[in-house]
Formats: sequence, structure tokens, C-alpha cells
Amino acid sequence: MLLYPARRYRRPLLFPPGLLALGFLLLLGCLALRPWHRQLKPRYFIQLTLVPKPVSDSILSLGGLSLLQSSSGKNLFLYSQLAGFRSWRDFTFTGSSGQDAATMQQTQQAFEAMLPDSLHARGIRIRFEDQSTYASMVRMLEWARAATPKYLVDFHHEPTTLYAFTEAYRPPNSSDLKPPNCCFCDEKIIDKIIYYPSPPSFEVQMQNWLTRWQQVWSEAVTSPNWQLPIIFLLGIIAVNCWKIARRWHTA
Repeated sequence: MLLYPARRYRRPLLFPPGLLALGFLLLLGCLALRPWHRQLKPRYFIQLTLVPKPVSDSILSLGGLSLLQSSSGKNLFLYSQLAGFRSWRDFTFTGSSGQDAATMQQTQQAFEAMLPDSLHARGIRIRFEDQSTYASMVRMLEWARAATPKYLVDFHHEPTTLYAFTEAYRPPNSSDLKPPNCCFCDEKIIDKIIYYPSPPSFEVQMQNWLTRWQQVWSEAVTSPNWQLPIIFLLGIIAVNCWKIARRWHTA
């Protein structure tokens, strides 16, 4: 009787050698970074448009120039005039966590009520005491920016105060047509209009991205500094494809 010798069939490894070790190394790295989770959180910022930091009671450093105009026609030149500029709803942040949480909730409701109301001229005045947190001020600035384009921060007088207000809607009249967001000086309109273009559509953004990508690729191909690395990379890809095809035919 002829017996065939036992031969062990070598199966191909499911994982390349060292891949499991790299996986455990990644796990150890995640465990090492766990205490730094709070420091590694993403940070955010908002873009604001404010007047320069004041050195006097004047809102703008240009003499005789008013930044805002009320519905009654009264110009606003000084920070001290803000108290009588509107009938304000007052809120104060003191630094106490419980009191500030309640104040923040009330302020959010006030901003939400001010946004859809176009029949009345509303105003919100928020004071920040010395012990108040910077996070509360940033949150109020974000809500004011979302609720109305007209807001002003008084850094000249203590405590620091944020003013946010709206104008009552008036039907357009040909006799007193004035562009929004302008400065008024002796009945002469000084053009200070800020144009905010609407964001492009998704198709336009994709087309611009493809155009930029094609331009960068064409510049890289035609550049003499990148021709040799690109040829070397294409050679490596060709050799790897040849090896894969050879193994496929010999299998």
C-alpha cells in the first residue's frame, strides 16, 4: 500500500505580518490621547463687524459723522446717547452660573421674539459685569448677529454693554429714500454700503473646484520641477500593475 506523505497546506495569511501589531499600537495611542480629549476638541469662531475700539465717547473717530439713525430721525453720534436711543430690554450677566443660565434663556427668547417682529422698533441691552464669562459674551454676539444686522458693543463705558435693535418697517417713500447701513452727515449720504453676495450653488462650487483642480494638475504636469517625480510615480504604478498581472496569470 502506497501512502502519500502528509503535506501541510500553507494558507495565505488573512492579515499581513505586523498589521495586528499596528492596530494595537493605534489603540494604545488613542488611550494615551484620552486625557487630552478636552484640549483636542475643535474650536469655532464667528466673524463680526464692529467699529474700532473707542478712545472717547464718540462712536466714530470722524467728527460730525453719525453711525446710526433712529426712526424719529435722530442721529446717533455718542455712546452716551444709546440710553435714550431705544426702549431697551435689559439683561445682565454677573458670572453666577445659575443666574447666567436663566439670563441666557430669557435673552434667547427675547432674540427669537425680536426677529420676526417688523412692526415695532425693538432693542435689547445686555450688560457684562467684571465676573461674567467670555463664553457668555460670545454667545450673545452670535445670537445678536443672527437676529439683526444692527448691533453695537460699548467698550468705552463700564460695564461692557451689547446693544442689538431693529427698526420698524416703513413703506418706501420717494421723498426720503435712503440706502440701508449708511452713515449720515449733514443730510449728505456717505456711501458705507457693505455688499454681502449670496453664496454660489453646489453645482457652481463643484464646477469651480474641478476647474481649479484641472488648472493645478496641468501646471504640475507642465512644470519641469514635477515632471521627474510624476514619471517616477507612474513607473512605480506600472511595475506594480505588471507584478499583479503576472501573479494572476501564474495562479
